[in-house]
Amino acid sequence: MRKDSYAGKAKDVMELLEASHLVLEGENILNEAKTWNGPCLGASFPWESTIWFEVKWHIKQYKIEKYMDPILLELDTLNFNMIQAKLQMENLGIKEDLSLARNRLVESFLCAAGVAFEPNYTSGRKWLTKVIIFVLVIDDVYDIYASFEELKPFTMTFERWDEKDLEELPEYIRICVHALKDVRNEIAYEILFLRMLSEMKLPYLKKVNQVTDMEDFLPTYEDLVYNVSLVIQLCNDLGTTVAERERGDTASSILCYMNEMNVSEEKARKKIQDMINKAWKKINGHCSTQVASMKPFLNQAINAARMAHTLYQNEDAWFWYPG
Repeated sequence: MRKDSYAGKAKDVMELLEASHLVLEGENILNEAKTWNGPCLGASFPWESTIWFEVKWHIKQYKIEKYMDPILLELDTLNFNMIQAKLQMENLGIKEDLSLARNRLVESFLCAAGVAFEPNYTSGRKWLTKVIIFVLVIDDVYDIYASFEELKPFTMTFERWDEKDLEELPEYIRICVHALKDVRNEIAYEILFLRMLSEMKLPYLKKVNQVTDMEDFLPTYEDLVYNVSLVIQLCNDLGTTVAERERGDTASSILCYMNEMNVSEEKARKKIQDMINKAWKKINGHCSTQVASMKPFLNQAINAARMAHTLYQNEDAWFWYPG
């Protein structure tokens, strides 16, 4: 093979390179091949600047090939996972530009899996994990980093999705908003795509009146969503009040109740626990009157409240450690 003829024959060049590693003394042809083979491959495949394309798909395809090399497959998978771990926040500009963001990918996925653990909710777990990550970032912005004056336009931006209020704010806030909008658009695109796949079923469901409009759906379960949210927030306060007070975060419901009612922390915690118990009674009421079509939504809403108890039953289970 001439040096100018290797283009388009990557597989042949690779095989020749592999063969050259078995060279014996006196085999000048393989010695020569090994000398120029490496530069040829490097010139034809500049890995430093190559864009990965459908890597997961190619790994899956290689896995079912007849002559699959299990060691190579394992290395490919490990390399992919390492790159993903490295870029999980770099793609959003968070690692370099938003140093306040805490790396809580695993904990966020744990929450998402607790809400919807069934195999058919893979996409939902992925979306929910991303949302939880940003909820944590935004929570830190409100509680720790931003001033009251900065929070006004920050809040208005989320209410109107209008970035004009961000022009005078610190860059870390702008990065946070832009990254969240990117995630929102990505999730919306995937949901739209999935709806397109099932659009043939939608006319039939509408015909038999099995589709509820959003305007009719939300008021029906507004009380359920409120009480689930209340349980999550109050469980968070019970589990994180001590740590947040040491960090100087904003006051929790426990501290507010202590100050307003002039009671001890023990009595304040008992009051918060009573509020949680009352909220659960209302949640249970929705379970007893559920309709079959709403069972998945109700189960996931209730699972979210259950996860709050799991996470915060032994104080802050977000794996926070001093220092």
